Amino acid sequence: MRALSTALLLLCASGCSLSQEELDLIADYRQRAAQYYDVNDLNRAEQQARRGLEIAPEDSELRHILGRTLLKKGDPTSVQLAGLELSEAYDTEADFKTAYSLGEYHLRHAELLLGSALVLEQKRAELSESPSEGEARSAMATDIRERRNKAETHLATALRLINEALAGRPEWVEALQHKARILAHQYRDDESLLALEELVVILRESRRFKNNALATRQMTLANEQFVRDSLLRDIAWEVEARGLAASILMNRREWGSAEDQLTEILKLAPERSNEYYNRGLARYYQGNLPAASSDMRTFLGKTSLDQEAAQVVRALGILDEFQAGQRSTG
Repeated sequence: MRALSTALLLLCASGCSLSQEELDLIADYRQRAAQYYDVNDLNRAEQQARRGLEIAPEDSELRHILGRTLLKKGDPTSVQLAGLELSEAYDTEADFKTAYSLGEYHLRHAELLLGSALVLEQKRAELSESPSEGEARSAMATDIRERRNKAETHLATALRLINEALAGRPEWVEALQHKARILAHQYRDDESLLALEELVVILRESRRFKNNALATRQMTLANEQFVRDSLLRDIAWEVEARGLAASILMNRREWGSAEDQLTEILKLAPERSNEYYNRGLARYYQGNLPAASSDMRTFLGKTSLDQEAAQVVRALGILDEFQAGQRSTG
C-alpha cells in the first residue's frame, strides 16, 4: 500500500491533478472496500471500490479488490466482469497476488463453461433420435464442444498464473487447491494427487503448530479465537483436498487408497454423510461387505435424501445383500 501511495504521489508531481485530500480519500475507499470484502458485504465492497476508481482509475489495488469482489459473488455475469478488472490489475501490477486472482478467475470461468456443457449434454440426451430433432442435437453437440474447448483454454491460462503465484508464495494453501482442481479438470490425475499431497502436508503441519500454540502459550481471548478459527479453516481445507483426492481415486477404481482418504475425512468431519456412502462403496468393491454395510447404515441415518434417491437405493441394496448373506450363513 505504501508503494502504491508513493507511485500516486509521483504521478501528481508529474502533472496529475490529484490532491492530497483525494489521495487520502482513495486510501479510505481502499480500506473500506477491503473490510467489506472480508465480512462478505460484497455490495458495499463493490460500491467503495468503484467510488475510489472514479477518482483514480489507475489504482491497481482498488481494481484488484473490485475484481475479487465480483468473483466472490459467483454468478456468471459477475465472474465475467471480474475477469476484466483482474486482467487490468494484473497488467498494471503483476505480482503473486494479482496472478493468483486472475488465475482463479480463469478457473471459475472454465468451471462455469464445463458445468453449462454438462447441462446441455443432459438436455441433448433427452432428445429423440428422430430426424425432426436431429438438427437440434447437432447444434447442441457443436455448442458443447465449443464450450469445452474454451474451458480448456481458460484452464491452461489458469494453471500458468497459479504456478506464477506459487513461485512467489510456495506454501499458499488456496493456490495449491486451485492447482489441484485445474489439473483434475485437465485429467492430469497423478499431478493433481501430488499437489493435494503437498497441500495436506502443509495443512497438517499448520494444525500441529496451532494446536501446540493453543496448548502451551498464554493468549488473549481474541488471539485464542483467531487461532481456533484459523485451525477450523485448516480442517475445512484438508477435508476439501482429501475429498478431491478421493474422487479421483474412486474414478480410477483405486478403492483402497480412496478408502484411506475418506477415513481421514471422517476423522476430521464425522458429521458428513456422503463420505460414509463413498467409503461404503469403496469397501464394497474391495469385498468387505460387513464394513460397507456399516457405512451405508450410518449414511442412511445421516442423509436428508428421500427414499427414491439413487444413493439411498444403492445403500439399501448393499444392506439387503449383507443381511441376506447373514441369513444364509445363520
